[in-house]
Amino acid sequence: MGQFEELVSKLNNDGQEAVLKDDENKYVRLSQIVDAISDSLREYAQEITAEHLQKLSDKLKSESSLSSEDLQLLRMWIVGDAENYINTENSVPEWKKELQRVMREILHFTNDSMPVEDIFKLQALLRDADRVIDDLAFYAAQKDRVAKFDVAVQNLSGEDREFLTALLTTKLKSKYY
Repeated sequence: MGQFEELVSKLNNDGQEAVLKDDENKYVRLSQIVDAISDSLREYAQEITAEHLQKLSDKLKSESSLSSEDLQLLRMWIVGDAENYINTENSVPEWKKELQRVMREILHFTNDSMPVEDIFKLQALLRDADRVIDDLAFYAAQKDRVAKFDVAVQNLSGEDREFLTALLTTKLKSKYY
């Protein structure tokens, strides 16, 4: 994680500049820095958990019982991103309000023969609705992932264990996990 602090510092500096200048290219560059930090974190997580993940994979293969520590590690690797996202995301109420606001505005456009200006206004509202819907759908999908994981680990079949073993092996080696 040698470059982690440097990347976070760059994220902070470039983030302030992007917000100040409100420039598309600066936001794109900021996104690239976020991706680089994410990659760095993934590699570090792979490095520090590799030994325990191998032991966990061996337990899964041999159908041995899993300790609470094993289940915690499994949870972190399978749904840790989703769980932390839903626990830290604080914009959901605002997204829901924004969607309701946009939907109310869209309802004002009921005439099939609207002026061209209204067509473009409606397109902008639909784009805004789409953006908020994507955010809400992503949030709901992450909640669903965590809930499904909780149910699935209650009673792991041999097939489940094989799948998890393969998934953990892939996550440990992948540059995308």
